[in-house]
Amino acid sequence: MRAQPLYDIFTRDPLPGYSAKLNHTRNPLAHAIIVSGESVTRIQRNSTPIAHECIISWCVQEMLSEYSEGGYTEIVNSTFVNGTLGLNPWITSPVFNDDGKETGLMYDYGENVTLTSPNGHTYEIDNLTQVMTLSLFDDAFPSTYTVINSTDEADAMLRYKQYVTMNPYTRNMTHNPLMFANISNHMDRMATTLTNLMRSSAHYTEMISGPAFDLETFVDVRWAWMALPLSLLGLTFLFLVATIIQSSMEQEHIGVYKTSAIATLLYGLPDAMQKKIKSSNAEGTPRANAKETRVKWVPMAGWRFSGHTNISVSPSSAKSCLSPTTEWR
Repeated sequence: MRAQPLYDIFTRDPLPGYSAKLNHTRNPLAHAIIVSGESVTRIQRNSTPIAHECIISWCVQEMLSEYSEGGYTEIVNSTFVNGTLGLNPWITSPVFNDDGKETGLMYDYGENVTLTSPNGHTYEIDNLTQVMTLSLFDDAFPSTYTVINSTDEADAMLRYKQYVTMNPYTRNMTHNPLMFANISNHMDRMATTLTNLMRSSAHYTEMISGPAFDLETFVDVRWAWMALPLSLLGLTFLFLVATIIQSSMEQEHIGVYKTSAIATLLYGLPDAMQKKIKSSNAEGTPRANAKETRVKWVPMAGWRFSGHTNISVSPSSAKSCLSPTTEWR
């Protein structure tokens, strides 16, 4: 892989022999051609390398920010860059030591960066900030990524910081994003990260007041749909009141809730009562007579019997004598 800027990093003059395709930005931070073989296998097959022209520049973005359900999102609606081209703003001069030997170059950026958005807002970046920012990209452009005496991509070395006053730096990299066939995602993420870094600076951030919108919940009750459940509830209450009134008027005919025929079926009648039933004479079948027979326990009075008396009691039934104070539950 080789990344070569379209200008000489020492004199800042444009390099001849190539007509830039992205020459539409006045104050670029970086403008380079990145060529790669993508992989060792493709290089061994002598495949055609992949070339990308990349440019990084200042811009103004119109964003729509939203905060919903605990999450913050931003949508870029439009992006504006200064496309007015002009003369090369760089002014360079050599620097000599006491012996008259050239030791470097003095750079001077001759203008400030000015951006005017379509809505009339003007943003300005001074020339010192411009030089300090674009100098960061001089470390990576130009650079090369090669492997020597090996076919393992893990042995590849990155050669960067190719300056006049020092030897280049080398570094072994486990991942080189510039080696992929499409490096647009990497360049976009890098530009987004730099943008977020500048926007989060506490010293140069200006808070702008504006309207905020919040989601509020409104409940609209359709009372017509409540007619059926409310009617059922009201009728149930009226039925309960009517039952209470009717029961209070018929206390002589309505027994205690605890009174149950289960006690008679389980334990049978007292022996004295059973003797009276067995000694009585009645006509008809036992089943027919049983339908007309009534046995009732009256508190403080004992058993009361009415109807036909030809009912027989099972010998296996328990013969328990019930006292007037017994309650069957």
